[in-house]
Amino acid sequence: MNINQYYMDAINGGLKEENELFQKLFEIFRAIAYQSIRNKEDADDVAQSSLMRVAGKYKNMAFDLSFSAYAYKILTNSIAGYFQKLKRTNELSDPRRPEEIMGVGWSSEPIFEQKLLDCLKNIYGANLRYARILCLKYQGFHVNEICQRLNISANNLYIILSRARSMLKKCLEETGAL
Repeated sequence: MNINQYYMDAINGGLKEENELFQKLFEIFRAIAYQSIRNKEDADDVAQSSLMRVAGKYKNMAFDLSFSAYAYKILTNSIAGYFQKLKRTNELSDPRRPEEIMGVGWSSEPIFEQKLLDCLKNIYGANLRYARILCLKYQGFHVNEICQRLNISANNLYIILSRARSMLKKCLEETGAL
C-alpha cells in the first residue's frame, strides 16, 4: 500500500489508521533522511521534525498533487535545512583544515585544494549524478554499495565514474593544477 492510500484510510478511518499512516511515514522518512545525512541520530531528528509538521496540517489541507508529494517536500526541505545549519555551524566553529575534515588524500596546498573544489563544483553543476558518484567513490564506498544506493548496474557505474574522472582531470589540467 502506498502513502496516499494510508492517508485516505487515516482521513476516513480512526486512530488506528492514523497510527498506521504515521508509523509507515516515519519509517520512510527515517530511511530517506539517513541515506542523505548518514548519521542515525540526526536522521531520526530530521524525520521526526518533518513528521510533526505533516501531522500538524495533514487533516486541514487540500493537496494539489498528492499527500505523499506534500510529505516528501517537507522532508526534503528539512534535510536541506539540516545541511544549511550544519554548514553554518562548521564554518563558524571548525578550525580544522580541509584535509583533517575530509580525510586522507587531500593536498596540503591551498591553491590546489581551491582548484580541485572549483572543478568539483563545475562537475556538480554540469551533472549531479557524476559528482555524487565521484564523492561516494572517494569517500571509500565499495562499488556494490554505490550501485545499490543509486540503483544502477556496476557497468553503468564504471562508465559514469570514468566519464566523471575524465571531466575532473580535464578541468584540473585547464586550471593548471596538474
